[in-house]
Amino acid sequence: MWVRDDRYMNFGGGCFAQVLSILTVETFSNNLDMSNRLENGGRGCLKSAGQVANMVRMDDIMIFLWSRNSSTRTELFNFLAGPTHDWSWWKFIPQRVRHPTSGAQLLLVSMPDADSHFMFEKKQGFRRILGRMDKAGVKFSTHIWLHDIYEHWHIINGMPGGWSCLKGIFEGDVKVEMDNMTFLSVGWEDVSLKNGQEEEQVIQKALKSDVKKGLAFAQLPLMDNGEAWHVIDGIIDVTRALLGGGAGTEDRSKRLSVIADDIRERKKNRDEEDSRVRLLQDELGELYAELNKTEYGRSLRGKFRKADDDQKRIMEPLLAQLDTEGLEPKEKEKLERMIEEEYLLCLRDFRGHFAEVRAMGIRVGYNLREFYGLREPKKRFGLF
Repeated sequence: MWVRDDRYMNFGGGCFAQVLSILTVETFSNNLDMSNRLENGGRGCLKSAGQVANMVRMDDIMIFLWSRNSSTRTELFNFLAGPTHDWSWWKFIPQRVRHPTSGAQLLLVSMPDADSHFMFEKKQGFRRILGRMDKAGVKFSTHIWLHDIYEHWHIINGMPGGWSCLKGIFEGDVKVEMDNMTFLSVGWEDVSLKNGQEEEQVIQKALKSDVKKGLAFAQLPLMDNGEAWHVIDGIIDVTRALLGGGAGTEDRSKRLSVIADDIRERKKNRDEEDSRVRLLQDELGELYAELNKTEYGRSLRGKFRKADDDQKRIMEPLLAQLDTEGLEPKEKEKLERMIEEEYLLCLRDFRGHFAEVRAMGIRVGYNLREFYGLREPKKRFGLF
């Protein structure tokens, strides 16, 4: 039978009062800890902005990367600037970078997350950086908003998450116009082109007022170091042209769209080439398996290997010379002619070995025939 025990109902000095006391202390401690973290985060935000300001130089090309969260910026930033260990979402993270082809100095800055936390500190820190840029006489800077096209759940009525916070940072005396902002979508590897473009159209419609003010749209279809720089160069070029009066606002998006199409075309060609190489390797593997069945076949396989080694020994140094910078036109023409002659000699050796393969009654695959320019065999050999 249950009996009420008033010891546990004693509000004056019993167990309940002790539990309440413990909970009160823990809640106060947690609130204090949260308050300290927020205070430290705010100070860290301002301190990191000061570090960026101290790095600014007159000749810098400054690129600011914005996004709703740091994970969207991380991959591109690492491709352009190398791995960065500090990805505190509330910090301004700078990295000085030398352009891989021109050698120009760039100051790449990953901005704090575009959210409602530390808005005062973010705006104040950004204002400090802009002030330092004006004082140093920085000739060119541009801003890039990164949007992961795969993360469609961050889109609300067409508006990307964080965009309103970005606009809040730009309000007032922080002078950043939309004609110096590019909306760069990434993550295209994870979505179909059709779905991604449909989502981008929805976003463009939602941001039509910013588009009218000069906001440009760009795509990075493939997260690759070379292609990333290709897109960044395009953004710099078209933005400079616009700010210099050499292009209209619509031209920026159109020209950047051409760059994205070029990247997709190159990727398509690489994929097709990779597919051909795999097919060639498969057919070559089948051919070698057949040759290994007889002593004569194994001897013939050795001839193929020797021909391949000879081709590499002869062709690779010539191709390396052809890639040498500052090559005179006549010297380049001579090298190209020599490469073609040597290639034809190597090709003749391979074709001779394939003739022996056919004489053995062994089928040569379609892709090998196409690659080495072999004539179609006659049916009496039974190779079809």
